[in-house]
Amino acid sequence: MPFFEGSHSNVFNHPNFFDGNSTPNQTTNHNYNGMYSGNFSGANQTINQNQNVSGQGGVLNNLHGSHAQATQPSVVDPQALNQEDRADSQKAFSAMSTARFLEGAHNFTIGHATMVAQNPDSNSAALQYLARKAMPGAMLDSAERSYPPRCDPDTRQRLRDRIVEWSTREKDDWRLLWLSGPAGVGKSAVAQTVAEEFRDMGRLAAAIFLSRPNHRDDPNAVIPTLVYQLAIGIPQYKYLITQRLADDPLIFDKNYRAQFRELITNPFNLLMTQHRDAFQHSLLIVIDGLDECSSRPAQREFVEIIGRHACSAANVPLKWMICSRSEHHLKLAFSKADQHISCYRERLDVDDEEARQDGWRMLHRGFAEIRGNYEDQLYPAWPPRRCLRVIADVASGHLGFISFILRFIGDEEYNDPDSQLQVCMEFLERPQAEQSRVVNPLLALDLLYHQILSDIPPKDLPIAMLILGVAILQPHEHLSAQNLANFLDLTQASFYRSLQRLHSVIYVPPTYRAFLENIHVYHASFSDYLLNPERSGTYHLDQVVVYSMIVSKSIKWLKYATSIPADPGAQEPPLKWIDTPTDWDLQLFSLSRYAGRTGWSLFGWIPVSQISTIMSDLDEIDFNRLPTVNEGFAIFLRWFFLLGDASKDFIKIMRVNPSFSDLALEEIPDGHRLVKHDTPNFTQFVVPFMPILGYDDLSKVPSPITLKVQLGVGQHRPAHFLLCVSDTSTPWHWNPRSLDSPHSYPTTPPPLPHSPPPGAQEASLGERPSPLTPAFSPHLGHHAGLSPSFSPAPLSEVISGAPLVS
Repeated sequence: MPFFEGSHSNVFNHPNFFDGNSTPNQTTNHNYNGMYSGNFSGANQTINQNQNVSGQGGVLNNLHGSHAQATQPSVVDPQALNQEDRADSQKAFSAMSTARFLEGAHNFTIGHATMVAQNPDSNSAALQYLARKAMPGAMLDSAERSYPPRCDPDTRQRLRDRIVEWSTREKDDWRLLWLSGPAGVGKSAVAQTVAEEFRDMGRLAAAIFLSRPNHRDDPNAVIPTLVYQLAIGIPQYKYLITQRLADDPLIFDKNYRAQFRELITNPFNLLMTQHRDAFQHSLLIVIDGLDECSSRPAQREFVEIIGRHACSAANVPLKWMICSRSEHHLKLAFSKADQHISCYRERLDVDDEEARQDGWRMLHRGFAEIRGNYEDQLYPAWPPRRCLRVIADVASGHLGFISFILRFIGDEEYNDPDSQLQVCMEFLERPQAEQSRVVNPLLALDLLYHQILSDIPPKDLPIAMLILGVAILQPHEHLSAQNLANFLDLTQASFYRSLQRLHSVIYVPPTYRAFLENIHVYHASFSDYLLNPERSGTYHLDQVVVYSMIVSKSIKWLKYATSIPADPGAQEPPLKWIDTPTDWDLQLFSLSRYAGRTGWSLFGWIPVSQISTIMSDLDEIDFNRLPTVNEGFAIFLRWFFLLGDASKDFIKIMRVNPSFSDLALEEIPDGHRLVKHDTPNFTQFVVPFMPILGYDDLSKVPSPITLKVQLGVGQHRPAHFLLCVSDTSTPWHWNPRSLDSPHSYPTTPPPLPHSPPPGAQEASLGERPSPLTPAFSPHLGHHAGLSPSFSPAPLSEVISGAPLVS
């Protein structure tokens, strides 16, 4: 609408009039103070100092037919309007047509004025420009997110209540909330549900949901997306922002800090001085999936910018909720003292009591919905209670896992939920090695794990996989993070660097807790994924590689443990990560104990190509000085005996009569150490020793059996052991006084390693099958069978290759 059209009685002293597309002949300073709006039609008005004069969205809506006098008029900054912008911004602002000033006006008095006439379309053009810079698909109600994850009505209720209570508490030092947790546990569902609840309460300012797989991960669009929503929801803010964009169309070419300062911090500071009463309560801004942003430096910068703003702008009615995985760089960003970030923290954990209860609720409600959709196919009591129990037990409170299962069963493309349920049961109840033979209902979860692993830099991936291998294949050993790093010859820096991208799926203790706490996976689904080659592909954990590495490292640390006490001048072990020089003996003790407890039982996994190297390494161990001998050492003795010609000069075995069960402690020969092995697979374990025992029928071999073993390796004097093997299915009470032996290791059998993948033996060797192989299946307890990569010699060759002690 033309300004001053039809007005009269006006005087202008040195005026400078220009419209949104004109070039001003006088540069002035911008001043947002004194925003007024109204109708000056038919009135004599005076525009006083510090009053903006604008035709749209703000101060003077209309001077139509008015009598006005302006003295010391307003100051408006139009300097950016004459700049040449890039093509998109130029196109956006081309809609601002030139206004017709003073058409038919008369009797006006304006002294030394600089005034801007804006077309009513200018706000719309600015918002369109802002929308093109934003990411509409990441907003709360976007069509691209037609079926976003949501919390069931009564799941995560206590967490949601705490978030609502925090956000509605007006006087609170914490204006920033960080909701973190492992991958796939339901953070986005919480963020979506909270955002919808606050929208319904009229307290949602903006929300953005980032997603790398859906290509909503551009860091340059984060601030524009938030600003657009703030402008739509807050009229006073919209006026300031559209004016600011008109002044500087290149504002989005500035760095993130400048954008945030000019588009959020400064406008809200101004609003709180001019329109504090307009904000009756705080407003919430939700940023979900910050870790999905394509730039890790940008992720850290957003945390720092928002954190500083939340701490310094206590009078601004904005509260921020950031949801992300517990990635290493984000934990550092939220914890840096020099950033002065103070925030309220919540964490979604797996396998806690609330999560398990929520899992049951989610299953019941999900299956009820499926029954409602397929009333003609399903009976009222479907599914069976057993199926619910299996899914809940496997999920262990992982709500994302349950969501994937329900989505698979209720998939309308298949239109057969009962058959889909049977596929799930077959997958979940099958042994790990056989899961690749059925349809995978967890494909969505696998894609998530693949994305996480693909983010690991190639140079760090081998180390990360070794660390994961030890943590997953030996989960019960409780080797601390620092000890694990030293065991693998890793520095503190390389250890933590290799795990930086895995904090969302494994727990990595902070450095000050690394000596006490171990690494562990958050949910078994990640372990299952890595151990199944059909699911993980290039990220498959090769058990042969991991176990062979553990054996090699164990020999190294056992060599140090047996040599240093005998040789005070021996070189100290080269520990890569040690807090103080005096800690090396404690570290050595921990590492040698782990090596003896774990390494001996894994010798059966050594590939044939490495046996000669292992034999050379064993030559440097003084077996008389081993700190402990345990059940794993019994497995090592059996493996060593089965090498045949390769070990015939180093191991000799004879039968002891009577059996150890009849021996008193004092009758154990001097210089002998007890090696006790209890196994439910007694007959399979003793097969190689049958000729020594004098039996040709396995069913006649009594339990327990005792063998005398002489182990003479290398230059050290021979070591003597009593190997006592008993069948755990046979009641047997051995002499409790043997517990007092300083070298005994009475314990329950260690947990079994995972079975080797099918075909591993043939793929590794390509040699003739052995007649002993069926009797030594590696699927049996304690890996009583042979290595999947070592084919033993026939029984006659084993006997002739290992002479007996007479």
